Amino acid sequence: MAEDASFFKTMKEFLHKPKSVKPHGVLPFIKTDLKKLRDDNSSLVWFGHSSYLLKIEGRTILADPIFSGNAAPVSFMVKSFAGANEYKPEDFPKIDILLLTHDHYDHFDYKTILKLKTKVNQVVCSLGVGSHLEHWGFKAETIHELDWWENQKTEGFDFTATPGRHFFGKRNKTQTKFMVGVYF
Repeated sequence: MAEDASFFKTMKEFLHKPKSVKPHGVLPFIKTDLKKLRDDNSSLVWFGHSSYLLKIEGRTILADPIFSGNAAPVSFMVKSFAGANEYKPEDFPKIDILLLTHDHYDHFDYKTILKLKTKVNQVVCSLGVGSHLEHWGFKAETIHELDWWENQKTEGFDFTATPGRHFFGKRNKTQTKFMVGVYF
């Protein structure tokens, strides 16, 4: 939220969205066999919201995976986004880099991350997220936590964490949010 924004006005707008923000019907969906994506072709598979798989230069990068059916700490709150619920962790190939932008439930799904753990080679995440991963059994040497403007070269890619404006309740007081630029 912008510093001068009203929380109540923002919530009112959020709760009373115009009908035009949703498609009139079901969007077409084709399930991609993720294990058959070729190393010599670049490809991007979007799963809805902020989850995607990027296959580039023979490497596989998975960002913000949410495949447990919900994007909240309890199953009856926020359902996962259309497209994400068609895939399961078992559908994924080996993951060279797991990219975790921040620790909101709609970007950081405990059940999914645990199921993917054995497939993940390296993790790039924002500051503060690594402690969750270590607690869940990830090896510390595979986790690369980035503070704002820090840079990390991992698996041949250059990641830079930059501040992002995202509502957190504490209005940009935490560093567990960032955007990543990947440079080749």
